[in-house]
Amino acid sequence: MVTLPKLLVSRDSTLNNACPEATFNASPLGCPPLSKVGSATVSTPVLAGKPAVLVTVRGGNYRPGTPREGWDHATGWMRRILADVWHLDLNVVQTEFTLVGVNPALDQFEDLARQLRQEAEEQARHHGRKLGAAAARVPVA
Repeated sequence: MVTLPKLLVSRDSTLNNACPEATFNASPLGCPPLSKVGSATVSTPVLAGKPAVLVTVRGGNYRPGTPREGWDHATGWMRRILADVWHLDLNVVQTEFTLVGVNPALDQFEDLARQLRQEAEEQARHHGRKLGAAAARVPVA
């Protein structure tokens, strides 16, 4: 809530550039440019609290404790937008080593890549069921 003072100081320049009441009532856009007619917009995120799942794939392995830890420069900003700006109830599913079998330098990690993919698929199914259940409870217009 904004509290304004009961008495605002008036200057001659303010009074000389004031928008006449009739002009303002007809259309504030018709006021003289120096009259400083402003507006304010307040909004509530439309998606606040809605469940969402962000699914990412990463060619390498950037998990904590790996040599490339911290090299994922995409997921962080997507989380900022989806969770912090849009206020979604966000779950993130990440799968690593998606370039195993494509990049020969990563072929030594085939077993780990398979395991990480299975874990990610299980997480995705779990979150998908939760989203489906939530959608079933929400009437569609």
